[in-house]
Parts: sequence; structure tokens; C-alpha cells
Amino acid sequence: MTPAQLKKKVETLTHAFLFMEDEKETFQLLKTLLTQDELLELQQRLNIAVRLYFGTPYTQIEKELGVSSTTIARVSKVMKTRNNGYLPLIKKMYEDQEE
Repeated sequence: MTPAQLKKKVETLTHAFLFMEDEKETFQLLKTLLTQDELLELQQRLNIAVRLYFGTPYTQIEKELGVSSTTIARVSKVMKTRNNGYLPLIKKMYEDQEE
């Protein structure tokens, strides 16, 4: 499936997040759509991405988050691709912490 085809197939889901009023509503939607393990896995990936963005070494990420270097490498690989979703989000979330 091409990225354009995938985007079309998840269009309703994507738009749903735009209608969330606040963190509480967003959490309720995520909790409804995902299992607890899936939700925690998404959070873990984002935690890894944030640490990589700020230059945290793999060994420190492994120790802090209890994840394997393989998992960190997967997130790192995605972050190096064009049009990945991590970078714009992290920049917006942490813009006041930029050097």
C-alpha cells in the first residue's frame, strides 16, 4: 500500500484527532481505540524519539526506558526518513527548549 492509499484509508481517524477538545478527550479516544499495550508502545516510541532528538546516547536510552538498542535503532531510522511525524511534533512540543 502506498503512503497516499494509507492516508486515504485512515482519513477518518486522522480527522478525529482534530476534533478533540483537550488532553482528557484525546486520552479517552486513544484508550478506546487501542489496547493498553498498544498505547504504552506508542508512548515508548515517542519517548525514544524525544531522547534521540535531544542527542541522548543509545546506552542511556536503554537504561532509562528499559528498551533494546534494536528498538531505538528502529525509531532512529524512521526519524531519518523524509516526512516522518516525529520531528514536527517534537519541535512543537519542545520549542521552548531549543538551543
